[in-house]
Amino acid sequence: MRFGTTFAVTLAAGLVAGASPALAAADPIPVSISVSPAEGRPGDAVTVQVACEDTRLGVVSSAVLTVQALSRDPDGHQPWLLTGAGEVNADAHPGRYEVSVACGDQTPSTWFTVRSAQTGGGAQPTLE
Repeated sequence: MRFGTTFAVTLAAGLVAGASPALAAADPIPVSISVSPAEGRPGDAVTVQVACEDTRLGVVSSAVLTVQALSRDPDGHQPWLLTGAGEVNADAHPGRYEVSVACGDQTPSTWFTVRSAQTGGGAQPTLE
C-alpha cells in the first residue's frame, strides 16, 4: 500500500511541475520566409510570408523583389505569420536570387527565380 501512495504523490508532483505534455509550454514557431510563386518574370506579383514571433522584424531584402511592409492578420489569427504583397522588379535579370528578412537574432532566407521577360503574345503576324 505504501508503494501506491508514493507513486501517486510522485505522479502528482510531476504533473504540477509540467511533466505532462498537456501542461507543457508550446514549442516556438520555426522562423521562416517563403515567396509565392517561387519564380516569375519582371512585373509579376508575388506574396511573401514570414513566420516570426519576435517583435524585432526587419524589412524583406531582395535584389529583384520590391515588397510592401509586412502585416499581421487583422483578425489576430496566427499572430506569428506576416504577409506582404510584392512585385518582381522591371529591370530584374533572369537568375536565382536570395530573399531574406531579419527576425530577432535570426535571418531566414529562401530563393526566387526570375525567368526571362515574356516577348510578344499570341500568333505572329504573317506577311503577304
